[in-house]
Amino acid sequence: VAGIGRAFADFYVPLMLTSMMTLALQPIGSAALSRMPHALDSLATWPVLTGLVFMLRSAGMAYNEVVVALLDEPGSSGTLRRFTTVLGAAVTALMLVLAATPLARLWFSDVSALPPRLAEMARVGLWLALPLPLLNVLQSWYQGAILHGRRTRGIPEAVVLATGIMIAVLVAGIVWGRAVGLYVGVVGLTAASASQTLWLWVRSRPVMAVVRRRDEAASAACPGGAPTP
Repeated sequence: VAGIGRAFADFYVPLMLTSMMTLALQPIGSAALSRMPHALDSLATWPVLTGLVFMLRSAGMAYNEVVVALLDEPGSSGTLRRFTTVLGAAVTALMLVLAATPLARLWFSDVSALPPRLAEMARVGLWLALPLPLLNVLQSWYQGAILHGRRTRGIPEAVVLATGIMIAVLVAGIVWGRAVGLYVGVVGLTAASASQTLWLWVRSRPVMAVVRRRDEAASAACPGGAPTP
């Protein structure tokens, strides 16, 4: 029983800490934006912009559960890898269409009822957040592999790294004092997500190698099956 409890704690506690650290970014971001130029405008626009970006990132977030559920199946890694590529391209294209067409102004001005000046700020911020949906898809792919391998320490490590990057960008924006707070916040969020994705990729590589060998063995044992790339 003690061994099971320890194994459960080793698996679950890092995931719990991940959620706590992720939630802590919200008040940190608000506190930083209030100390930069155009603080009130930035604080008014920030939840509207991040809310839209969150909706576009939600498909990538949900994909984590798919990876965890299906990666146990022999021969699944090739199909999941291809679907990761398709999903990443789809959410990026959707984000690009929204940012590059009048849909952005329609959402921010008509749906969200932002004044024209704030709607324009949000539109520019949307361009800065362009990589975020793709990064979420990749994070779910790598994080799902880490969960499959029961090596969950890599997940909070990635969040700690992302938090440090986010704070560093925000502090730099405060010290510089010339950039609009909203833009600094979005750049910090994008840089943090990119660093988190990179670290998850590094930590998932041993698990991916094991899964790849498993699927190659399954493909060799069943020549009529779909080959794993």
